[in-house]
Amino acid sequence: MTSYPCPSCRTPANLTSGCPGCGRGPDPDAAEVIRLDAEIPVLTARLATAREAVAGADAALRRAWQQREAAVARIRAAAFVAPAAVPPAFVPPAFVPRTKEASTRLVQNALFLLGGLLLAVAAIVFTAVAWSQFGVGGRALLLAGFTVAALAAPLAALRRGLTATAETFAAVGLLLVLLDGYAAWYVNLFGVADYSALGYAGAVCAVTAAVAAGYEHVTGLTGPRFVALLVAQPVLPLLVAPFHPDVTGWSYTLAAVAVLNLAVIRLRRSALSALGVTAYLLGAGAASASALAALGAMVLLYAPGAVALAAGALIVAALVPLVGAVLARAPQAQSITGGLFVVALAAGGGRFAGVAAGSFAAPVLIVAVIAALAVLVTVVGRRLPAPVRRGPQLGALFVVACTGLAVVGATIAAAASGVGDWRLPAVIVLFTGALTVLVPRVGQPHAVLGGLVLAAVAAPACFGLPWWTVPGFDLLVVAVALALALRAAAPWPVSVAVVLTVHAVVVALERPWVAFGAFTGVAAIGFATALAARVTSRSAGVAGRGSLGSAGVGGLGSPGAAGVAGGGAAGSGGVGGGGASRLVGVVVGGRARVLGGVALVVGMLAVPAAAWTGAAALSLAAPVQSRVALAAAALLVGAVRLTGRGYRPYALAAALLGVVTAPVWALATGDSPASYAAIALLLVALTFARGVQAGLAAVPLGVALLVATAPSLAGVLLRPYAWLGRVWTGHPAGTGVGPVALADAVALGVLAVAVAVAAQAASGRRAAAWAVAPVLAVVAPMGFAAAGVPWPGVPAESLIIGLAGLLAAALLRPGAAAAVLVPTCAALAGAGLAGALPTRGATLAALGLTLVAGAAAGAGGRVLGTRLAGWLAGAGATVLFAYTVGRAAELSPATSGFVVLGAAAVILAVGAALAARRAVEGRTVQVAAHAGAFVALLLTAGSIRHAAAVCTLWGLALGARALRPGEAATVRRGHVLAAAAAELGGWWLLIAAERVATVEAYTLPAAAVVLLAGWLARRSRGELSSWVTYGPALAAALLPSLASVLAGEGQPLRRLLLGVAALAVLLAGARARLRAPVVVGGVVLAVVALHELVLVWDLLPRWIPLAAAGLLLVGLAMTLERRRRDLARVRDALIRMG
Repeated sequence: MTSYPCPSCRTPANLTSGCPGCGRGPDPDAAEVIRLDAEIPVLTARLATAREAVAGADAALRRAWQQREAAVARIRAAAFVAPAAVPPAFVPPAFVPRTKEASTRLVQNALFLLGGLLLAVAAIVFTAVAWSQFGVGGRALLLAGFTVAALAAPLAALRRGLTATAETFAAVGLLLVLLDGYAAWYVNLFGVADYSALGYAGAVCAVTAAVAAGYEHVTGLTGPRFVALLVAQPVLPLLVAPFHPDVTGWSYTLAAVAVLNLAVIRLRRSALSALGVTAYLLGAGAASASALAALGAMVLLYAPGAVALAAGALIVAALVPLVGAVLARAPQAQSITGGLFVVALAAGGGRFAGVAAGSFAAPVLIVAVIAALAVLVTVVGRRLPAPVRRGPQLGALFVVACTGLAVVGATIAAAASGVGDWRLPAVIVLFTGALTVLVPRVGQPHAVLGGLVLAAVAAPACFGLPWWTVPGFDLLVVAVALALALRAAAPWPVSVAVVLTVHAVVVALERPWVAFGAFTGVAAIGFATALAARVTSRSAGVAGRGSLGSAGVGGLGSPGAAGVAGGGAAGSGGVGGGGASRLVGVVVGGRARVLGGVALVVGMLAVPAAAWTGAAALSLAAPVQSRVALAAAALLVGAVRLTGRGYRPYALAAALLGVVTAPVWALATGDSPASYAAIALLLVALTFARGVQAGLAAVPLGVALLVATAPSLAGVLLRPYAWLGRVWTGHPAGTGVGPVALADAVALGVLAVAVAVAAQAASGRRAAAWAVAPVLAVVAPMGFAAAGVPWPGVPAESLIIGLAGLLAAALLRPGAAAAVLVPTCAALAGAGLAGALPTRGATLAALGLTLVAGAAAGAGGRVLGTRLAGWLAGAGATVLFAYTVGRAAELSPATSGFVVLGAAAVILAVGAALAARRAVEGRTVQVAAHAGAFVALLLTAGSIRHAAAVCTLWGLALGARALRPGEAATVRRGHVLAAAAAELGGWWLLIAAERVATVEAYTLPAAAVVLLAGWLARRSRGELSSWVTYGPALAAALLPSLASVLAGEGQPLRRLLLGVAALAVLLAGARARLRAPVVVGGVVLAVVALHELVLVWDLLPRWIPLAAAGLLLVGLAMTLERRRRDLARVRDALIRMG
């Protein structure tokens, strides 16, 4: 049992029965205090013991280090005098080398590379420049000697096992062979300069390649192999260049270079070695260049023979990599090169066919060649292995796809211009055949569908049919595409149907009767597709469960029930194939149901469009046309209830999409968009749909209604703000607001009905009342404005309704409706306040009413947020009321600031009184009071003395606030500091009015205030650092003066006083053992001292700094040398000791 003195009567108590004196229950906290009071002395003693142990260990560690250093010093002294006899048992410490950052081989290779490079550069420079100082014989002797020496050095190096050395000198020697050839041409040795320079260069390269190959055969070095391969590359082009071949000739030459690389790979049997990879890369580059040259020749040439040669060059360039892949026996490479070869065949054959056939028949013949190539690839591909077959097939598909792009472009151009002939259908047929042959069997119907699309688009232009047949062809293909989509679920047929439907509608809009027919056809196709989807879904359900059983079929909604029943009735009907069949049936049925639903949506949406275009075809007036369409949309809403359950979501979506565009119809015919938007919203509400679809439809309609009624709403809610620029100009004529259309007011009334219907259906009557309240709140002043009620009727009604709505939201808890009610009523109240500005009495009355409403909301609000908003609104109205009173009394703005300051003081008093019962609200009101004081300060702009008086008076108010009894110490300190800051602002303003320019007059009082704040904070929280408490004050006191001293010249008195102040701060910090004063004072004092030193430094001669720098460098060098000497002696002594 733990006993403790009772905190109330000090009678001994315990945790079982509590206090026997006053009856206070057990207090665990008081018992915990007693327990900790007993435990703290024990812990303190343990801490003292631990500190003594740490101090002893620290002293022992220091003694050990001292003894070690003494022993090291004795060893060094003995080593410098004479080597001592080492006992036999003594073993010197092993030398641990530093960690190497680079391996020996890396350093060796780097040195060889740099050395070889330097030798090569030296040789080139010697050959180009230096050797011209010798005669022909001397030149030949020198180069020959250098070459022989360079080529002989590797032989000697290899006998000693220096392979890297041999590689380096071999590379230099082979370079010298090239340079020998250049030198022979330069001096015209044996008349070689009389021949072609390019041909001679090719011969030199050939000789060098042969020498390198032979040298590699003799020595077995690696470098000469690569030299021979690289130098052999330009041999053929250089030998051919003197004959000036055309582009086709260069293509064949480069193909021969590729064959040469292929031969190297084949002869060396080194396909996977570094040499083989290099040869492959060089051969691929040569083949690519050959292909590019051949393509250029085919584009530039037009003669059939020349084009045939260029096409052959292209085929040869593509054949060389294919042969290399076959010889390498790499299936992946064979596949890739086979595809490229097919592309080359298509390009060459197509170009030759186009040139040979002439301009008229060229398109047909080119596509025929490509189709034949597709057939050939398909036939040959069946005999190839599967990994190899894929490349040619992809190449053929690529060619056909490029052709398809051209065919599609030509079809679009023909359809747009209306000009065409039999060639385009022939090309479409050939292209479709080629694509059908290449694609798998499952994709062949889709390929045929693509051909039908192109044929349907091109047929009217190619066969001279009337333009109105275009929608018919499009819709015919749409029907085929949808049938294919029902058979095989794929996005391609659906995409075709969408694109062609849009195309048909766009073309049909040229004439109303054609558009009527097109929309009617779209509706018919949509409904037919929905019915066909029902049949498909039923068939899938039958396949899934064996029989329909008793599954119900109802209208267009039966696919959903049938599909689900088919999947669910499987029961225990076996596994394996039967289970898979049932799963496929469910999936197919679900896809058919989705497609049928989407088709139903499109068909239903076509009904209003057909109604409109039909009315237009009958030459009815434009407003009548849009109203007929709106009636059709209303019929769609009614038809939602008649649709079966499976298709009801789609029908609802169609109905909502149909009504959501109603405002656009009004814009097209001149009717009121607001009325159409409101009616459409009412129709959406009448669907009684609670899902996301209705919400998505209501959002754009609400936006449209808002935009349509924006001028009228602006007249009531925004136009009154124009009185801000004409305050107290007299009683206005008229309503005092902007014009309001009666149709807009009626539309908002219809909106109120729609909101009431939707809200009541969703949540009941009470929710409907709150939901419709914002709409009715706006309708009332709009009705007054539309009726022409004179001023101040509309602003007064807006203000009263707005304040009443805000009070209702604050006192009655409207729930989620407050999100709309509060902004709406706030806008109405603001407009009412602005509309009351024409006369003084109206303004004061409006502000007084707002003040009362704000106070009522703050006092009686149901939740904290509404009370805070009420108090803030009341405080703002009080400030505005005070300013209005001052201006009404014809006081200047600066003088009116004192009236506002008095109102802020009243608000501060209210906040202080409120803080005793409602802390959060009291603090909020006091913040509003400070904001009012700031407004009073802003009103004194232009009069510094008035501003100083405001700051001084507000400082007095804050000081009085700090004297409130029962205030917490933290709050009291905050008000004291705020009062000091306000008085400081007043002081600054007064000295600024007197044009005082001394920096310290501004900084020192501010530093004093900050220092007071830091002192108060450190009193209550001793753990705070001196940097936090005193650092800002010291910086404010010293740094501006220091900046003035450093930037300005002269100022000896300021420099002296700044140094004395920094010294005083330093000493005070040292006495109090505070880091911030010591550091700040010391830094400032050091900077001042350095500044004085700089002033003296400018008086010294310029040679002194140079001499000092020289002495410093010499001293550093001497120290470094001495240390290196000592290290050498220690190392020698240790070696002798070993």
